Amino acid sequence: WTYHTALHAEAKAMPSDDVVQWAGIEDLTITQDTAGSTYNLYMSGMYTWVRAVEITRMDWRSIWTAWNLRSTIRDSYFHDAIGEYCHSLGYAVTLSLQSSANLVENNVFDHVCYSAVVFGGAMGNVIGYNYTGTTEYSFGADWLVAAYGSHGAHPTYNLWEGNVGNK
Repeated sequence: WTYHTALHAEAKAMPSDDVVQWAGIEDLTITQDTAGSTYNLYMSGMYTWVRAVEITRMDWRSIWTAWNLRSTIRDSYFHDAIGEYCHSLGYAVTLSLQSSANLVENNVFDHVCYSAVVFGGAMGNVIGYNYTGTTEYSFGADWLVAAYGSHGAHPTYNLWEGNVGNK
């Protein structure tokens, strides 16, 4: 199945007192045609999941979690970022803003800036058994960009286990 822009897809804002729970996305491919989108999937809920999803040609962030609890991102493929790499561009999975107790496992990342990054108080997450092929950095040959990383304020108590990266 191929999405056509003529279908005019919409996103609906949820009231702040409604929390998405026990909902997931599976077996989906997302391809971004041009640079300029902020993120492909935004997760802010409880017990949500992403499984067997392919995201290709991401610009800013493929999956961005914020205030997300006990969710899973697994068995997915993130590759070929577009535009420039790094400085918040080409991030595959971003756990941020107090996202806690989430699991990111068994994913494949290639030609992205960061495979998985935690920041902004993301704590108690498990990032395990993922594979990264090539990471990219557009702003100078004198930088080595790690496949996995944490930065910003207070990303604590996160477990990084069994990941394969190139640097």
